[in-house]
Amino acid sequence: MDSTGTTRFEPLCTSHPIGGKILCMHWRKALYGAFPNAFGWKMRPLLPEDLQELHEYAVFLRSRLIFLAPPEQVNELGFVMENLMDTCEWDSRGTEQFLDWLNPFNDYRGAFIDHRGNLHRPREEDTTDVLKWAEELAQRSFLRPLWEEQMQSLINRLHRLPRIADGRMELFSALDELQRLAVWLWLEAFEKRYGKKLNWVARLNLRMAKLYWCQVTPVDKLHSLEQVCRERLRTMPWVSQPSPWKQVRKLAEGEVNAPYFTWMVAEEWFGAVVEVATAPNASAEERRHLTDSLSSALWTPETPSRLLHGWVRLWRDMPDCLSTYRGLMLHSPRLRQRIESLGVSSAVRYTPILLREKDSGCEAGVYYAVFFLVSLECLSRTRTIGLWNDDFTRVIDLHYPVLVASRIGGVELFTIGEWQPLTWVVVSRRVRDAIVEAGTTGCVFRAVKVVEE
Repeated sequence: MDSTGTTRFEPLCTSHPIGGKILCMHWRKALYGAFPNAFGWKMRPLLPEDLQELHEYAVFLRSRLIFLAPPEQVNELGFVMENLMDTCEWDSRGTEQFLDWLNPFNDYRGAFIDHRGNLHRPREEDTTDVLKWAEELAQRSFLRPLWEEQMQSLINRLHRLPRIADGRMELFSALDELQRLAVWLWLEAFEKRYGKKLNWVARLNLRMAKLYWCQVTPVDKLHSLEQVCRERLRTMPWVSQPSPWKQVRKLAEGEVNAPYFTWMVAEEWFGAVVEVATAPNASAEERRHLTDSLSSALWTPETPSRLLHGWVRLWRDMPDCLSTYRGLMLHSPRLRQRIESLGVSSAVRYTPILLREKDSGCEAGVYYAVFFLVSLECLSRTRTIGLWNDDFTRVIDLHYPVLVASRIGGVELFTIGEWQPLTWVVVSRRVRDAIVEAGTTGCVFRAVKVVEE
């Protein structure tokens, strides 16, 4: 930003595959001019704490844009794209899902549910050829440039397919020329910055998306579109400096001084316990039924208290904390003893489980299934990021909880009541610090914001 308050964008020169034309417009400048200003993300300076919440919302949207109505998808697209470009290096959550969404050929990849909850099943005869063709060209493009005729023939075939209501193709076709140019510039810049760091599925989706967007980008109108973009930016009273999300990275990597933390099982140990049963010779159906019925991890009078039997994928070097694939948490004797020493054992009830390695049958020792007795309805309705039911009594999809201090009191170990039958465990800083200092393994703690609302 110069002395006059105007943001300066260094142009990113990229060669468009059609005719080798050079596009010299910065992707950020194009996004700012092309897309609505959802949440004021480019119109006002934001405090780091505000940016942190906006970042979490952007992460939430990366994997959920497909569930939004088309107008909301357009309103928030620029916001999500800038955030992902600036934060993917240190927070790549949802990247694969977002690149999947930007690839219009995925409209014809099997069944999917739209934002209205309708199930779509494209006809196989409509999908097989175009998908195979697009994937083949995308893979070939990693080795050598494609001919314009090859790409144009593919896009012509795509446009002849019946469109899915509120699908990607319907939305992308409705974007204006500047918006399509902005998406193309972003895809080019994103691949240059992160392409070699992505896994194969994400790279393939990114390259397939580029096959489409390079064809629908009006490069012959680049000069006039740049003029339109410049005029729009000139009317904005304030635009953010490039990469406003750097402040969020500092917060994410800094020392966390939060009063409460969510307590989860480390990803590599989530689902390590594959089955639970009341007897070692229980049938497969009995094992599956009990494993599913104990998924909530909330204690009820029907919760078994006598010794159970469980089967794990691996039994060597097992951690202190692991879970079933349905989320039932198990503690080692050492972790259980630590919880009891902190004076919060009245918030849980333990049931012993004798674990065996699934393939060999070797005993791995006794662990304890954890059932939580305290559940608090303590989520902020205005600050929590997630999907709620119509009357805001239950969260359907919880991403970023924000707790209300007055609804917690002095409770130090509890579950979030609005997120049932699933379980999200919350502990105080004192409990978290004690567990970490004891050197326990298999636990992941994330700071939770608490507000006075």
